[in-house]
Amino acid sequence: MRWFQCTVAYDGGHYIGWQLQAVKAGQSIQGVLEKALQTVLGAEERMAIIACGRTDAGVHAWGQVFSFSTERNIPVTALQAALNRILPDDIRIRSVIEHTNPFHARFDCYKKTYRYSIVLGQAENPFFNQYAWYIDRSLDLDAMQKAAQLLLGKHDFCRFTVNNRRGMDFSNYDYRRTIFSCEIKEFSVPMGFPSWQGIPEGLVIEVTGDGFLYKMVRMISGLLVDIGLGKRKIADVAALLAGEKDITIVPAPACGLMLWQAYYEAAK
Repeated sequence: MRWFQCTVAYDGGHYIGWQLQAVKAGQSIQGVLEKALQTVLGAEERMAIIACGRTDAGVHAWGQVFSFSTERNIPVTALQAALNRILPDDIRIRSVIEHTNPFHARFDCYKKTYRYSIVLGQAENPFFNQYAWYIDRSLDLDAMQKAAQLLLGKHDFCRFTVNNRRGMDFSNYDYRRTIFSCEIKEFSVPMGFPSWQGIPEGLVIEVTGDGFLYKMVRMISGLLVDIGLGKRKIADVAALLAGEKDITIVPAPACGLMLWQAYYEAAK
């Protein structure tokens, strides 16, 4: 048996999310990739793949990682090229690594980084509005950075998620996650794109942790923006983590979120 680790980038704007969903119409990233693998490897049955994390509808990825195993003989470089020839333009395999021992994209991943992009300005920039949250008001960056630091460490993030699986009992579910870093950085318009009323154009909220709950990064981003707008207080972050306040957090729009990188030990 051969085990493969594939890194894939995709624009999630036209998909229902990563996971196959039989009850929803539309294509999933997982479904498109599995069909491409089945075609390239000549498999008669579905080629089941496992992702390091599930992205929601409209969420993008630069460093999504998935794994699969096969007994078929195909060179690594040929596999990557063959997949990219038949995949749609908004999905691309960035790299393929073969492992000599079993590899699991989810369980072998020890941390992940997500980036959330926010564009600031008086007029919406059409070149960014599919990949960022447009906000036409200034944000208090200092307050947002102070609030972000309160998220560091291991906490119960039950107030930063919603239970999306019907019929499941969440009474004993472990909502504890560890956030290693949460940084807010200014960014400028990349070369080749038109600027809009000066730079910097916006902010990136970059969060790295050992795992994330459903919509957790979008809820963190939504709360930090509310703090930057003066709608919430810095102290609300600590109160939410301690379970002292029942505050409704509105998740930031899906378009601004990107799975940036998944981390693994070196292949052996």
